[in-house]
Amino acid sequence: AGVGFDAVDLEAATRHGVAVTTTPGANHHAVADQTLAFLLALARSVFTFDASVRAGRWERFSPPSLKGATLGIIGFGRIGQSVAQRARGFELQLLAHDPYADSDRARELGVTLVPLEALLRSSDFVSLNCLVTEETRGLINCNTLALMKPAAMLINTARGELVEEAALVEALRAGRLAGAALDVFAVEPLPLDSPLRTLDHVIFAPHIAGLDSLSFHLMTQMAA
Repeated sequence: AGVGFDAVDLEAATRHGVAVTTTPGANHHAVADQTLAFLLALARSVFTFDASVRAGRWERFSPPSLKGATLGIIGFGRIGQSVAQRARGFELQLLAHDPYADSDRARELGVTLVPLEALLRSSDFVSLNCLVTEETRGLINCNTLALMKPAAMLINTARGELVEEAALVEALRAGRLAGAALDVFAVEPLPLDSPLRTLDHVIFAPHIAGLDSLSFHLMTQMAA
């Protein structure tokens, strides 16, 4: 139930005559909603302010403006397009990278298609919305992180294998990246000893981006 099939051994399934299906179009709206929730929480320092007030403090500062910031979307399929559609309402500048992108749909949504390097260099927020393939596994690594702005923030609601977590931890600790919001991880559940847990400028969710009441109904219905 979902669009990713990277957890399935397709060769073994084929040898045993087992059909493998997915449920495309059932949960892209939910993933896009979670992506925007993460983006707003990062941009407005929601959890930082929440923790401050809960601790009895009254610390105020001005977060960077969301209006006019640049969102880079890696993967411009159903989910990436839904993210772009929602982000337009916040007056973000929209970039996308996808070798197979629908250029007409990109123009319709006001999205500029660019090479990956250009997207990483220009974006204030980078959202991962692509599948895991041999080409995309470890896409976010020490080399690609080095291209990003120090004030940039990473959002991953796709697959943990897209990110080399050790490189992400290093970049966050060194101040070469301002923050991250992660719904997915290389190992799930996230191990208790993961160094990601020690970082206070990272927001977590337990791989729930694709789930809401509507998507759950649609995925189970389509699978059946």
